[in-house]
Amino acid sequence: MSQNSSASERKSKGSKEQRSRTSSVGTNSASSTFSNSTQIETRAFDVINSFARPGMTQILENIVVKDANLFADDELKANGITFDDMNLKDFKPFDLKIYDANDKVNPKVTELSMYEPLRKGFQDCIDRAGVPLVCLDTHSLREELDEDLSLDAKAGPDLLITFKGDKYGEESGSWGPTLFYCPGIVVEVKRNFKDDPNLSEDPSQEIQYSRAQVDLCDQINRYVSLAQFPSNPCRYIYSITVTGHKMRLWKWTATGVVVSESFLYKEKEEVLPLYKLFAAITSRSGLGLNWRTTEKDDKSPEVSMADAFRDRMEFTEYQWKQEHSEKLDFLIPKYASWRGVPPEKGWAKVMKTSFMWQIGVYESTKEHLPPIVYLVFKHPIWRAANIVSRGTKVYICIEKKFFEAMKIESVTDEDILKKTKTLKTSWPFLSRDAEATYFNDGKVKELYKESEFCLPRLFSSAEAEDRAQSRGKFMTVSEAERLKDGVARRACWHLFDGVGTELTNFTSTKELIDVLRQCLRTHNDLFTKANILHRDISLDNILIQVSPAKSGDTRRGMLIDLDYARTAKDLAQIYKISYNTTETQKLDGAPPSTGRKTPRPDLTGTVRYMAIALDNWPLHRDWHDYESFYWILIFCAVRHIKEVKIVWSYFYDGVLEISGVNNNARREALNAIFRDRGTTERLARKQCTAGKLDFILNAKLKFSEDYELERLVNKLTVMLRKLYMTLGAVSHLQSSIQQIREEFAQQLREFKNSKWPNFAYGNSYAVRDKEDFKGYAARLTDFVGKLKEYTDTNPSLKASLATLFVQIDLEITNVKFYAGQLEDFGYQAFSSLFQEYTGVSKSKPVPYDVGRDDEAVVIIKPKPKGN
Repeated sequence: MSQNSSASERKSKGSKEQRSRTSSVGTNSASSTFSNSTQIETRAFDVINSFARPGMTQILENIVVKDANLFADDELKANGITFDDMNLKDFKPFDLKIYDANDKVNPKVTELSMYEPLRKGFQDCIDRAGVPLVCLDTHSLREELDEDLSLDAKAGPDLLITFKGDKYGEESGSWGPTLFYCPGIVVEVKRNFKDDPNLSEDPSQEIQYSRAQVDLCDQINRYVSLAQFPSNPCRYIYSITVTGHKMRLWKWTATGVVVSESFLYKEKEEVLPLYKLFAAITSRSGLGLNWRTTEKDDKSPEVSMADAFRDRMEFTEYQWKQEHSEKLDFLIPKYASWRGVPPEKGWAKVMKTSFMWQIGVYESTKEHLPPIVYLVFKHPIWRAANIVSRGTKVYICIEKKFFEAMKIESVTDEDILKKTKTLKTSWPFLSRDAEATYFNDGKVKELYKESEFCLPRLFSSAEAEDRAQSRGKFMTVSEAERLKDGVARRACWHLFDGVGTELTNFTSTKELIDVLRQCLRTHNDLFTKANILHRDISLDNILIQVSPAKSGDTRRGMLIDLDYARTAKDLAQIYKISYNTTETQKLDGAPPSTGRKTPRPDLTGTVRYMAIALDNWPLHRDWHDYESFYWILIFCAVRHIKEVKIVWSYFYDGVLEISGVNNNARREALNAIFRDRGTTERLARKQCTAGKLDFILNAKLKFSEDYELERLVNKLTVMLRKLYMTLGAVSHLQSSIQQIREEFAQQLREFKNSKWPNFAYGNSYAVRDKEDFKGYAARLTDFVGKLKEYTDTNPSLKASLATLFVQIDLEITNVKFYAGQLEDFGYQAFSSLFQEYTGVSKSKPVPYDVGRDDEAVVIIKPKPKGN
């Protein structure tokens, strides 16, 4: 996604009906006033990033603005509704007197006083549209959200429009369950019209965002993200914003946000777009759900359950009987205990009042046989935190035939797990290979024969042919492929054998290390034997396989999520090089003679667990993923080992020590390492990278009750410390060479261009291994020698470069010193250290409960210099 599109480029993109707004970093344009009256360039996204939460820039960059009536007409057309405005003849406008005779905000009007008139106005419009919706005032409701839901919501939205008479809708009046089970339209109200983002369909008008406007977008995004959880996969979610006398309609999708131009709502002609939108929502599928009430829904084509799910990713509602409820009550505590979820909280608590969907799937290797029907627990066990993304959701499924025939008194845990699957739904980029491609690879299938290979087996999968989207517009896959816009996504689902629980539910440090070691080996086998590089190692992608508890058994690991994986062949084609070629061979010569610009390597991974090297945008290497295993270990140890102490060295003329067994101390310790709490978009990656580098160079972990774990962690830390000190030294040397080339280009014009190192891939952070690094450093030092020989023939140039050559000589000395201490940093180095852990001193983890606060954080302040 480009962040450098010029204004002229933006004008030429799209039609008048639909304008895609992209960022323009550094563009001088209209400014906006903050509360302190400081004028800033609000068009520049680097300014927006200084106060926007992580993830908001992607949303703001992908906003498509439409005329309000066109927005509503498109929704009517998409839902096959013929519009009739006859019922608006007697419509009474919203009874809101926002402004006085002088067009100033009426001081008597508060946001609170706007809720009831708006609710009545919405309900009147809904009733006239003849749809079964109800508008609820939810601003004062509070829903206690369990910690394992990981949701950031302290209050409900101001108003909520959902289906009338739903089990968790009008009767309960509680906004959380309503959104969880019957998604609705979130309405956010602001008293001041200046809070409305200045979005216009006019392509010549620059987009301006103030802090308040970005905050409004962020607030709606968080509510919308809640709205899609944890219902079945949705295609879109609606929302409405009311800012003073203005109103906007929003449609949130995986590829961006479609928003109407603002319109007034005081007269019936002005409120027409709102009326049209309500008229378009005649069923739950009209709210964006992929949901069929029955196999032969009147609103859906008459296709089989399996074909509906395979081609459209549509779920069918399961018809309940009393005995089914009893079986569900029996299964939920079992799944909860296997996954380490308290039976009275989170997933288990919500599932007790939930229900199931059903899907039909064909087994990948037996598609000639009839489909197998599975029941899907509606509440997912994991889901993405943002709708504008892959929107991944993961569910537990159980075979319908087994469930209905199951006898509670005689069924065993092994029987249940054999019939249990894990369903993953997502919207990956159309330009990427589907995850199933890697699981179905012949070399990967051979790896399943090895005992410690812990990639889950793929039972069935499909890429829904009728489900694709780009910039908020829905289409078929073939239509999306013709666009070639780089942002199109398609709906995919994968059904896997087995169930996993979060890595943080480890029962002992030995289990934690064993699981990490198994997944580390699986990653290496994928790379060395199947040429597949994972590129997204994170805490969420390493699980512990659920199995019935047996004395002496050790649970296995599970390495999941190959959405961002690439093969060596893919990388070679993308970057026009042999991916297995060492960096030393790529340093010589000018860029390719074709003149084609080499694409910048893409950055993948979760910021907290990404290798520090990736902040320099190198080609992604296997050891970058191995470093991610280290950061996962650090996170789990600091968060869950009973006695932890982090000691910083005398590097800052003092000692900083954080210790404790309580949760506040653990939060402070994690924030001291990763520095990603409460950060903004601009600082998220840079700040986290700086914190991790500081930790590696200057810190040491101590575990008083587990000396083996302390030894493992500190050996890994020392290995990475030596690596990054060496990489840093070479990076400084490379920068100095680049400085000479840029500042003395004219004086060095006779020094043939081919003699300069080509740094397109010559990035010290992209070296393959220790020997590759030494060769890389040797090439740089050899080049400096050649440059000096050339300058010896030109006394004036030699004098100009004298100071820089002194600096370079010092940097070469540092490179040689650190290179002499460098240890191997490949798979064998990481694996051998994990193998050394025997578990003799294994310790049990402590739970992480945000409600506890047993001890205060101990901080020893830095000592004064000279003491």
